[in-house]
Amino acid sequence: MGFQRLTNSYSPTSFSLTVHNRSLRVTKEGVFFVILVFGIGFAAINTGINLLYLILAMCLSFIIVSGVLSELTLRNLLFTRVIPDEIFAGEPFPVQVKIKNRKKFFPTYSIWIEENMDSSHNIEGTKSHLKKKTAPEIPKIYFYNIKPGDSEKRTVLWTLPKRGRFETKGLKIGTRFPFGFFVKTAFINQPEERVVYPIIRNLEGLSHQFINHGAVPSMKKGMGSDVFGFRKFTYGDSSRMVHWKTSAKVNALMVKEYFLEESKKISIIFDNHVDPELSRMNYDEISEKFDEGVTQAASLAHHFTQKDYQVKMVTHSQDFPFGRGHGHLTAILHHLALLKPINTKTDRKIQSPENCDGVLHLSFGGDFDDSPQSRAFH
Repeated sequence: MGFQRLTNSYSPTSFSLTVHNRSLRVTKEGVFFVILVFGIGFAAINTGINLLYLILAMCLSFIIVSGVLSELTLRNLLFTRVIPDEIFAGEPFPVQVKIKNRKKFFPTYSIWIEENMDSSHNIEGTKSHLKKKTAPEIPKIYFYNIKPGDSEKRTVLWTLPKRGRFETKGLKIGTRFPFGFFVKTAFINQPEERVVYPIIRNLEGLSHQFINHGAVPSMKKGMGSDVFGFRKFTYGDSSRMVHWKTSAKVNALMVKEYFLEESKKISIIFDNHVDPELSRMNYDEISEKFDEGVTQAASLAHHFTQKDYQVKMVTHSQDFPFGRGHGHLTAILHHLALLKPINTKTDRKIQSPENCDGVLHLSFGGDFDDSPQSRAFH
């Protein structure tokens, strides 16, 4: 059990009482009502008028009834919350909350649901402008009346502006029912954890050398689009593969063979090493710049994966071999979402991969490196 004095939007001086998983807070109207009850009680004791005693008893009964009805409202509720597995920073995503009233006779009136999170999960940084920038947009959900045995569903949009690990302890269910004198809150232990992927930007505006994409023919036979040669028709070949002009010339059925198409390969090297002295002197600025670098690396990986490239991602922390497809991209984004700058000496060296069509070398701030290691596309 805890008792503390707070300053919040409910009243200039508000008191909060916490017992187990319940919290009771006095509203501004409740403060005025309690003062009125004390005044009536003082007058009744000094005057001895029976009517004042009756009014005092009625006022005290309001407080008791308020506690009982609010507790009945919050009891026997079943909550289901669905949060998507893939979340991108800065992009709104739907969250579905379903509530079922398992009480047989008493309805649930006027409740709202919000996430129970620590402030450290909501805000990062120390400056006021950073606090505003990184505060998640998680609205409350309000339910007016849920009849016994019924259930209601709401879908709201959340927006998480920062990459990284997002954690919530569970849900907070609050109500001011029935008189608005107190706010009773129940804490539901339903923790959730998600990894928020970095912001993905549209990179269609890249220079021409970075947007050459698609499969290139190899010197091997396979299922491609460029003709490799012709051979005689054999049992099991599709009639659509027959080249009729060549067949007429040699007086035999001839079918087309194609070059095997191979996807281009691109290597993205993200140097997440930051000079220790620089990071200590300008922590907020370096942190913001590093996030920009992560965004650039993630956007490049997403862009080339969509163009059917085989993408290789290299950082000081981990190497991802050449691969393509949604699963490979998800693994890279998960790594970048949790990636932190390294400001200590490391024996791990980043080397430029061989046998690929292009190498993009990014500094920790996302700037392209013009060193000889970075090669444009062939």
